[in-house]
Amino acid sequence: MRLSMRLILTFVVVISLTAATVMVLANRIIDIQFNNLVINSGLLYARRMMPVVARYYERHNNSWRGIDSALSKLQDNLQNTGNLLPGVGQLLETMLRDDRLILLDNSGNLVLDTKPDDALPSLNANLIKKGVPVLTSNKQRVGTLITASSTGTLTPPQKVFLSEINLWMLLAAALIILAVSVASIFVARTILAPVRSLAQAAHQVAAGDYTQKLPVKDGDELSDMAASFNRMVSQLEEQHELRRRAMADVAHELRTPLSVLQVELEGMEDGLTAATPETLRGLQTEVSHLNHLVEDLRMLSMVEAHEFSLDLAPVDMKGMILDVVERMSESAKSKGITLNTDIRNDPPLLVKGDSQRLAQVLINLVSNALQHTPGGGIVVVGARVSQNWVQVWVRDTGAGIPAADLPHIFERFYRSDKARSRAKGGSGLGLAIAKSLVDAHEGKIWAESAEGQGADLIFVLPFRPDAAQTPVK
Repeated sequence: MRLSMRLILTFVVVISLTAATVMVLANRIIDIQFNNLVINSGLLYARRMMPVVARYYERHNNSWRGIDSALSKLQDNLQNTGNLLPGVGQLLETMLRDDRLILLDNSGNLVLDTKPDDALPSLNANLIKKGVPVLTSNKQRVGTLITASSTGTLTPPQKVFLSEINLWMLLAAALIILAVSVASIFVARTILAPVRSLAQAAHQVAAGDYTQKLPVKDGDELSDMAASFNRMVSQLEEQHELRRRAMADVAHELRTPLSVLQVELEGMEDGLTAATPETLRGLQTEVSHLNHLVEDLRMLSMVEAHEFSLDLAPVDMKGMILDVVERMSESAKSKGITLNTDIRNDPPLLVKGDSQRLAQVLINLVSNALQHTPGGGIVVVGARVSQNWVQVWVRDTGAGIPAADLPHIFERFYRSDKARSRAKGGSGLGLAIAKSLVDAHEGKIWAESAEGQGADLIFVLPFRPDAAQTPVK
């Protein structure tokens, strides 16, 4: 059975059971309350009639003779004095005027029965207790007046009235069930229509079609679901594109040095190229490029898969920056680039991290700056405490980063140089590795640049001034 049918049936069954339960309870309550009202009204009717009946008895020389023929006139006289039963309502009063009256004398003999054709109830002591004593002006009891209503017996009009109430309640329950059924169909279709669209779109996405998008109409939960699905599809499409581009980039990065190695080795094999020290150094350079690329790929995969552990300890970033700048000063000098530091007169820039991994971040950022700075340029590595963070930046005087490239420079193999020259752009993995390592240290990394005015690569790490242990550089 489809989900829509199950939902509709569930709604209908639940509401039907609820309506039936409410109807049964309401019917029972109405029956009880209506019977109580009839009993109390019957007693009130008997009490109102008792003085009239008692006066008749006294006016006829303490005799009940002829009261059956005079009863109708007695009731009319009572009505002329006002409502027969004030407070019980005109409909109920009309019903009670048709009530059965039974008059007994002191000996329990039947004196009056307004409906002699009906079966006479058993006039036992309990029944007589439900009657009203007939008292004369001198408080002498001369009989008992009983109404059928006061004994819990309903008159035909009262039975009809109660039956009509129950009938209307049954019709109301049927209308409720019908309305709920219609509403359930509408609600089920309203809810399930976007769910079906989501399922169909999900099947298409699973098949590799990332162009699927769901319409986002209102600001309800279903629209939130559609918006979340659209974001997911966009991210999947982006990741798919990144994987495709990564595979192409890996193939390209591997093909170039392998092609050089193949050509040189074939030349040596055919005797066209001599195995001179210069030739062997060129081959060694290409092998080194391959090793560096493979190591970058291995490191990136480990970092992104969280398959490495950090050896956390207090690290003084000031000492680490000075050490990295010293190690890379020769490389900068060989390119005609000035490599300086800009470290404020701050207390020790203590962070808690893995000194080897943080050094790799710095080396990758400085290497990137040196690759994109022309001869005669300047690269500055600086650091300071900013609020609760240690901020480190690498600033160069290169060509800068176009605004369109800024959001992507930390992606794998991304290079703003579309010519994809390895000599200018490196492997395209250094900044991606740096970002992953900074993220692993609960830090943040970003780039700031204006095209033609150089670039700043900045990362921050939580400042830990309470790290009292000897810091590791």
